[in-house]
Amino acid sequence: MDVEVPADPFVDGTSCDASRFLGAPRSQDAPRTQVSPSRPTSPRPPPFIIAGLTGLREITALVKTVTNNFKIKNIGSSSARLTVEDGKTYREVQNLLQANEIPYNSWQPKEERSFRVVARGLHSDTDKGHL
Repeated sequence: MDVEVPADPFVDGTSCDASRFLGAPRSQDAPRTQVSPSRPTSPRPPPFIIAGLTGLREITALVKTVTNNFKIKNIGSSSARLTVEDGKTYREVQNLLQANEIPYNSWQPKEERSFRVVARGLHSDTDKGHL
């Protein structure tokens, strides 16, 4: 007697999980692709907050004399946020703003920040020159 068995959704390939039952390669069996080593990236410099603007065109034209790789966004009626991509451009724009006496606010870049180290468990008579 021939009995027709209904198709199992996990075997006939209609289910989204069917690949693991049909002998498809699992992720650990799949050939691994080599990732090319990328160059180390430095953190992006902080933005400039420029206050007292009457329009963005003047500051945009001024910054374009140094670089074309920047973004500027209006963040208030008379303020703007100016961001640049790398540290060298950051210094050039900072010098430009200082030379033209444009009021701005910014933070110290991460790669220039100093840090303190605490050496615990040392005797108070330890010579600091030996550390």
